[in-house]
Amino acid sequence: MGQHTWFYRDQELRRKEIELWAKLDAYDNGEIWLDDLELLQINHEINKIRKQNDAEYHDIFRTNKRNEDNTYIDDVILSKANCDEWLEENKDLVNWEERINRKLLNKFWEKYPNGAIDFR
Repeated sequence: MGQHTWFYRDQELRRKEIELWAKLDAYDNGEIWLDDLELLQINHEINKIRKQNDAEYHDIFRTNKRNEDNTYIDDVILSKANCDEWLEENKDLVNWEERINRKLLNKFWEKYPNGAIDFR
């Protein structure tokens, strides 16, 4: 089966969403204090970014690649060239129907050249 691939329209929006999730994690861990209004605003902003950054693509390919401790990889693909290189380097760990999904992958990078792909 493998890890899911998640596709984003814009790298900057993805980065902002990650920063907001980090704030919520810091709050949950007692590292920072946020009042109810701040929590509501952060959650609202995350939802807004998710809608803006939805690239209509998901799981064009999956991977069985893992970190040394067998946890999910933290790899992030930030360009078509980077994607092609990543796929070649990990071809034995990728699950996909290349003939069909290569076309979808190329469409993604044509439509969203500043896009990103990560794994969860």
